[in-house]
Amino acid sequence: MEKRKRKCLLLFVCILVLSLHAGASVSAKSKDVTKKYKSEVTKILAPFDLYLCYPMAYGKATGKFVFNDYTKTSMIIYSPIITAYSYEKVDAVKKKCLPKMKLYFGSNAKFKLKKYRGYQIDNKLHYLFKNNNGRIVYTGGEYSVMDTPKGKVTKILQTSKNRYTVTYKEYLTNDYFGYPRQYRGTYQIYLKKASNTMGFLITNIKLISSAEWKYWK
Repeated sequence: MEKRKRKCLLLFVCILVLSLHAGASVSAKSKDVTKKYKSEVTKILAPFDLYLCYPMAYGKATGKFVFNDYTKTSMIIYSPIITAYSYEKVDAVKKKCLPKMKLYFGSNAKFKLKKYRGYQIDNKLHYLFKNNNGRIVYTGGEYSVMDTPKGKVTKILQTSKNRYTVTYKEYLTNDYFGYPRQYRGTYQIYLKKASNTMGFLITNIKLISSAEWKYWK
């Protein structure tokens, strides 16, 4: 019995040592490349500030950020990257969106919209736009007048040869009334080096934290 206990203890110690070593190895591989890539990564992410700030613009975000084809579709439509109008034909919007989706998210990105089933409260960010009998409809709310979301790249870590993790913070400001910017939340955005005009692809997005809304003063 004692011999078995000693073996179990030895096995546990070995597993612990290997785990710590693996963690140290991953950490050692990470390299801070913020200064090198901050400018170009900011240009890639800035068009999506409206979308990324949306779930916590006027309250604390709840739930997990879902990064799927519905999300990718809504991100492009809601950005200034293309111009899409309410009740424009879905096929026309798809034609404009797909090249941009593949540019930002890769060749596997697909244009997807959930079917519109009448007015209903749907707080899921990835369903911000829907397909209403072949016409595109926006199902979300609006920012207050002159309220502008602005993101900031605070850190970029190179985690492997072609992989990067970006810490991206969202703020809300109102330039018209001169309100100072207000912190709204933090994302971790995962990038992969690519041979496209952007230099990177967005491979995943995770919402790390968000803040309670404080009314402008």
